[in-house]
Amino acid sequence: MLRFILVVSFSFMLIHAPPSLAAAKECEVAVAKDYFQKKRNLQEPDFNSYVLEQQYKIFIHGYNCMHPPFLYLAGLMAEKGEAVVEFLEKKLRETEDDGVVIGIIEVFVFMELLQTYRVSADKELIEVIQTTIDNIDAENTREFAQSTFDRLYKPRPKTLN
Repeated sequence: MLRFILVVSFSFMLIHAPPSLAAAKECEVAVAKDYFQKKRNLQEPDFNSYVLEQQYKIFIHGYNCMHPPFLYLAGLMAEKGEAVVEFLEKKLRETEDDGVVIGIIEVFVFMELLQTYRVSADKELIEVIQTTIDNIDAENTREFAQSTFDRLYKPRPKTLN
């Protein structure tokens, strides 16, 4: 299921992503550089050995600084569900970087798809996300953020059993 979601999200991003979302400072995070120097098959199991703030830095780096974006990290963050909602909402309120906004929204969409947290039922969080999107200055980036957020309300893909 997670692989299917990643493929769909990656395809969507390749088609709709606005250029150059990342701020240079996010691409210079030492913990993220160390993480991405590991072989790919060692990255995912190692992710949970980091504290939440480091996981977040790795996620933002992988999402905004790696090309193509490492979308599996959004899935790993989303698997934590309610345990990271408050943390991510705080980061969403604090950031002025549109790429970070879109990355965090992607995690919330993954939470809904993976059913680790009902973002769509959290009216306060929905309001924070929508207000943040509405405050994005660049029209194409705002539209991309909105289309990413709108995926929250699309029907879930059926699992094969």
